[in-house]
Amino acid sequence: MASTGVISGGIQWTGVATGTDFKAMVETLVKIENRTVVRQQTWQSQWQAKLTSINQLDLRLGALKTGCQSYDTRDELLTRKATSSDEKVVTINNTSTAATGVFNITVGENIGEKVASRTFSDAATIGMNHLTDAEGRPIDANGDIIVHPSPPPGTPVDADGRPLDSEGNILVDPDPANYYYPPMTISMGGKTVELTYDATKSGALGTFHEDMTMEDLAGAINDKLADMEATTPDDTPKIRAEVVYDKTRGSGDTYSRLTIVGLEGGVKNHITVSDPTDLCMDSNSIDAPVTTSWVGSQAIPKVSADSNYTGHANKTITVVATTVKGNGILGVDDIEFSWADTEGKSGTFKVTAENWDAANNCLKEDIELLQGVKISFDGAQQNRIRKDEAFTIDCQTPVTQKAADVGLAQTDKWVHRGVGDLTSPVTKGQGSAAQFAYTYAGKEYTVKLSNEVGLQGLIDAINKDSNNPGVIASYLNDGMGTSTSYKLVLTGRDSGVENSITISDKSNLNMMPCGPETFTHSREASNSMFRVDGFPDDEVSWAQRPTNDVGDVFDGIVVTLQGKGDAQIIVQNDVTAMKDKIKQLIEAVNYAKSYIKEQTKFSGAKMVSKFNEQTQQFERVNENGTDAAGNSSSDPSGIMIGNYGFQMAQSAIDKMMTGPIFSRQEFIQAIDPDKEKEATYPVRVEDEERDGPSQEGLYNAYLEKHGLVYTRMSDLGIISDPDQAGQYILKEESKLTEALTKNPEAVVRMFTFTPEDGETMPGDGETKLYKHAPWTDEEARFHFGGFNVMMGYITNDMTRTHDDIDAQTGNVVKAGKGITKVLADNYAGIIKDIDDKILREQRRVSMVQQRLEDKFARLEVLLAGLEDQSKGIEAQISKLNGGA
Repeated sequence: MASTGVISGGIQWTGVATGTDFKAMVETLVKIENRTVVRQQTWQSQWQAKLTSINQLDLRLGALKTGCQSYDTRDELLTRKATSSDEKVVTINNTSTAATGVFNITVGENIGEKVASRTFSDAATIGMNHLTDAEGRPIDANGDIIVHPSPPPGTPVDADGRPLDSEGNILVDPDPANYYYPPMTISMGGKTVELTYDATKSGALGTFHEDMTMEDLAGAINDKLADMEATTPDDTPKIRAEVVYDKTRGSGDTYSRLTIVGLEGGVKNHITVSDPTDLCMDSNSIDAPVTTSWVGSQAIPKVSADSNYTGHANKTITVVATTVKGNGILGVDDIEFSWADTEGKSGTFKVTAENWDAANNCLKEDIELLQGVKISFDGAQQNRIRKDEAFTIDCQTPVTQKAADVGLAQTDKWVHRGVGDLTSPVTKGQGSAAQFAYTYAGKEYTVKLSNEVGLQGLIDAINKDSNNPGVIASYLNDGMGTSTSYKLVLTGRDSGVENSITISDKSNLNMMPCGPETFTHSREASNSMFRVDGFPDDEVSWAQRPTNDVGDVFDGIVVTLQGKGDAQIIVQNDVTAMKDKIKQLIEAVNYAKSYIKEQTKFSGAKMVSKFNEQTQQFERVNENGTDAAGNSSSDPSGIMIGNYGFQMAQSAIDKMMTGPIFSRQEFIQAIDPDKEKEATYPVRVEDEERDGPSQEGLYNAYLEKHGLVYTRMSDLGIISDPDQAGQYILKEESKLTEALTKNPEAVVRMFTFTPEDGETMPGDGETKLYKHAPWTDEEARFHFGGFNVMMGYITNDMTRTHDDIDAQTGNVVKAGKGITKVLADNYAGIIKDIDDKILREQRRVSMVQQRLEDKFARLEVLLAGLEDQSKGIEAQISKLNGGA
C-alpha cells in the first residue's frame, strides 16, 4: 500500500487512486515557487561574507592602531637596560627613561649624626635664653629663684628672708645681667664638650655669649675641642662645628645653619645638644614665611605665635592662593588656598568674609596646616591677595642626619616592658577615662578603651582604630613565663625619619602603666642614606630618602637599596629590545596588509551558490575557473575586490610605509592651513635670499632643526617584498642595527616625533604651526608627525566608533564614524532588509504550499471516490455478465 501524507485539516492522500505521488508534486511546485527565496539567501550570504570581511579589517586596523599608539612617545619606544655590579647593594627596578652612562652608588655605613640650628642670618648674633621656672621667673642652676639683690628698705620678706612684692610673691632680680645662663653642652657617645656663659664677653677658651655670631660660636666650640683633644683625648667627643649656607632671604641677606657633625658613626653615636641660645639646636623651630613669589598680594602671611612644629624631619610648606573671588580682598571676598609639603602631605583651606575680624584686621582663628604649624595674615592696605601667588614656610628639626649603622630606611619600633598574659585587664574601673595615646609622624592619636580589656584587646583597639595613621600593634612573648613576658610592640608601617612614633604621657591605663619610661626604643625610624658619584662630597653628608626605593636621583631609573657598600650601575641603550618593538610594528602592518590583499585579490575562480543537502542551506562554493594567466584555479577571488574601504586602508598603509613620515605639502599645510602664503612660500624659487624661503628650504630646515635624520622606512632597511605579495620586511637588519647603535634618538624621533604647540619656523620666529582637530573626542593634533603618531591617527580615523551627535536634536553634527564602521553598518542594514524580504517570501511560499496541499488533498478524495464508483460499477457489470 502506498504511504500516506498528512495535510491540512487532517486529510490524507495515498495516491492509490491514480498511482500519482501528489506529495512529490507539491514539493516540486513549492521548490519552483521558492526560487526567489534562494536568490535572496544567495545574495544575503554574499553580504554576510562582506560584513565578516569588513569586521575583520576593522579588527586588524585596530591591532595596528594599538601597536602604533603603544610606541608613539619617546619613553615608550626608547629602551634602556641597566645592570648593577652588586645586587647585594642595589637592584634596579625601572629603566624606562634612563640616561645612558655609568653611575656609582654608595650605601652608607657607620653614618655620623648631624645636628643643625634653625636657619639664622649670618650677620645676626646668637642671643641667649636664661633659665626660668614654670611662671617665667629667673632661676639658677639649682632651680632656685634669683631674688632681688637690694630691695628697697622696708620690703617685706618671707620666712627664708627673701623679699616679697605687694602681693606676696618673691621679688625677682630685675637686672638680666645677674641672671643665670646655662652652659651649652654637646654630647656624643658618652663624651661631652661644654661651653660656659661669659657675662664679661672676654672670649676666654671654653666660653660663649649672646653677641657671638654663628661663625664665632663654631670657632669657640672647635677651639675647646682642640684643647680637649690635646689634654684629655679619651674624653673628647669626635665632633666638629661648622656653619653651612642655607638660603638667601628677603633683601638678599644670607642665612645659614650652625651644624654639629659627628665624625664617628653608628647608632651609639647620637648627638645631643643643650642650647640656651636662639639657634634652637635642641628644639624644633619654624621660620617666618618667605614671600619671594608673593608679589602683588598685600596681606602679609605670618606664623602664629602658638605654633609648635611636631614633625621629625625638615620640610618646606608651600601655600598657594588657588581660587580668588572678586578683588581678592580678605574680609570681603572668598579666597581658597592649597598647601603641600616636601614630604607629600597636602590640603586646602578657605578664608571667607565670616572668617575675618575686620576690627583687628586679622583672622578670627588661626589656620593649622599640619603638625602644629599655624598661620594667619596681617592685613595691610586693602588686604589684597592675588591668584596663584605663593609663600613658603620652613619647618626645622635639629637632627638633619641621624646616626646609623647602615644607610637603609627603616620603620620605627617600640617595645613595652611587658605584662603577664594577654587577657588580664590592663584597665579596670576607669570607664571612659581609659585610653592609650601615642604620636605618629608628629600627630597625636588617642585610642579609647572599654573597661577590663586585656593586652589583646588593647592591641585590637589600636589596630582597628579608624584614625590609625599606620601604626601596627602586636605582642612579643619572650617565653620566660614571667609577669612581663607578654610585651606590647608598636611598629610604624612606613619607613623614614618623619614616620617616627613617640610614646605619649597621656595614656591612662591603671593596670598597665604606659608612660614613655615603660617602653624601649628597639628600632629607630631612619631614612636611606647614600651617595651618587661621590656626592655629597664633604665626606660626612649623605643624600637621604624616606624609603629604600629611590626613583628621583637617577634620571629614569628606580633602584632599591639592599645593603651597605658600593655598586656600579651601567645604563645603555637596549638595541635588541628597540628592534623587537619596530619588528612588532611591521608585523602589525603586515597583519592588516595581508588581509587586504587576500580579500581583494582576483584569481579567475568563480563563486556559486549550491544547496547543501546535509545542512539544508544554500552556500557559496568555488567553481573552477582560470586565473589571469589562464591557469585552472579553484581559489576564489576576494570578496572585497574594488571595495573603497579596503582601497583606502591599503593606500594609507602603503603611503606611510613607502613615503616620508610627512611630506613637504603636509608640512606647508600646517604652516598655513588656508594656503594664504603660497605666494610667500612658492614651490620653487631661483634665489631664496632674494625671493624668500622656499617650501623646500623651510621643510629641510625643519627636519634639520628637529634631528629628523631618518624620514622613511627604507632609511632603516624596511621595504616592500614583491616575492611575499607586497609584505613589508626588514630587508637590511644591519642598517636598522647601525642606526639604533649610532643615533638611537633619530630613530626614535622618526617614529614618535610630535611638533611643539606654538612652535615657529626656523629662522622666522613668527610663522607658527597650526593644529587641526578632525573629531571632538580627541585632542587637537598637527597635520604631521612621526610614523607611529600619524599611523595611530589614520587607523583611529578609519575605525572610529561614533559620530558627533547633537544632544538636543539627535542629528549628526560631524560624521566622525570610521569607514569600517560605516560599511559594517551599511552591510548589516542590507542583510536585515534581505532578512525581511526572505521572511515575506517564505510566508508567501508557505501559503502557496498550503493551497496546493489543500487542492491535491481534495483531488485525492475525489479520485478515491471515483475509484470506488468505478469498482462498484465493475462489480455490477461482472454480476450481470455472470448471470448471463
